[in-house]
Amino acid sequence: MQRLSDFSATVIEKESMAPGIWTIKLKPEKLRLRILPGQFFMIRAWSSKDPFLFRPFAVSGKNPDGSVDISFKVVGRGTELLAECERGQKVLMRGPCGNGFPNPLGKRLVLAGGAMGIAPLLFARHYYENSIRTLLLLGITGEPEWEPFSKAILQKFPDTLLFSENGMIGRKGTIVDGLAEILDENDEIWACGPEGMFHAMGKIEERWTLPIWVSLERRMACGYGGCLGCAVQTREGPKRVCADGPVFRLKEILWDEP
Repeated sequence: MQRLSDFSATVIEKESMAPGIWTIKLKPEKLRLRILPGQFFMIRAWSSKDPFLFRPFAVSGKNPDGSVDISFKVVGRGTELLAECERGQKVLMRGPCGNGFPNPLGKRLVLAGGAMGIAPLLFARHYYENSIRTLLLLGITGEPEWEPFSKAILQKFPDTLLFSENGMIGRKGTIVDGLAEILDENDEIWACGPEGMFHAMGKIEERWTLPIWVSLERRMACGYGGCLGCAVQTREGPKRVCADGPVFRLKEILWDEP
């Protein structure tokens, strides 16, 4: 186990994608960071002890100037404080943490994001767009609050396939319904989203030859595997999402095990 060092970064841009959803561009003092799609950073945007711990954030983009994009939804005190950051403000970062997605094996890379789970897949889309065919899918509940976010994604990636459970936005159905419609035998699936989405994807994997890779979302304390607080049960025993993941083969995970 190797402890990662903390370093400073500067907020250089801030964009509201929808009410309560932000993309913040951070310029790390370490400019030669090698980041793979699926990796993440632990970030602390506050100097007080409340909250005490860093928070994990997926990388949604990496830019030529060395800055990274972090896209997130405000869900608690830590994300609220990060959303309040202004240009020029300093934050602490730790990472990049975890293992990213492997090199794709299929002829087409299908990137399936459930709501904010699309964040690391946006980076994957940028990363591989010149080397392999990619297709981006976004699945949402269909609640009105997600409409501005969906439009922001479509503005940046017009060919995104959008699915909502009630059909209010995009095509009617879940993202798993969408996958069943469009998949080809030579496709490889990478996914990130809520756990229920992965349960439903298990039926697809039963009849699929290429691996399905998923990026798990868990509460984390350290980001390097020291606290074991983010462990998940796998066929090979418990593994740490922060250090052994967050990317796993879908069929590795024992979802019903404590």
